Amino acid sequence: MGMNEIFLHNPDRQSHMLSLDEHIECCANIARSLWLLLTHCDLDLSDTRNIDALSELANMTADHASAARHKLTMVAELSFSSE
Repeated sequence: MGMNEIFLHNPDRQSHMLSLDEHIECCANIARSLWLLLTHCDLDLSDTRNIDALSELANMTADHASAARHKLTMVAELSFSSE
């Protein structure tokens, strides 16, 4: 595993990266969905299905956020190495 893969929430993401814009857009949308669910809905947190659903949203947010960070790191390294 290379140094940049360490930044990925899901190391398997390396083999199917999206564009930086797509990762940022997905992360923003999923994070907003998570925020809306937690702040504007009367969730029954005793139902494990709801906990699992929230956990999946948080996992997807972390996956896309870390993929965007990974892509930004790669761009910065390329810029630095070409100077």
